[in-house]
Amino acid sequence: MEKACKSENVPGRLIPVPRQISAGCGLSWLCNKEDKEKVESLINNNNLDFQNIHEIMM
Repeated sequence: MEKACKSENVPGRLIPVPRQISAGCGLSWLCNKEDKEKVESLINNNNLDFQNIHEIMM
């Protein structure tokens, strides 16, 4: 995800999955809501594996 976003200049960063979403360990991509469509497109175009997309207030 990080490589795909950086190659397309989509801002964001990898963070641990917030505990409100999952008690297990894992990584998630944190980005602005305005970039959601770009991120979804990158996921689909690069066949990236993901479980869910969540919108949270931080």
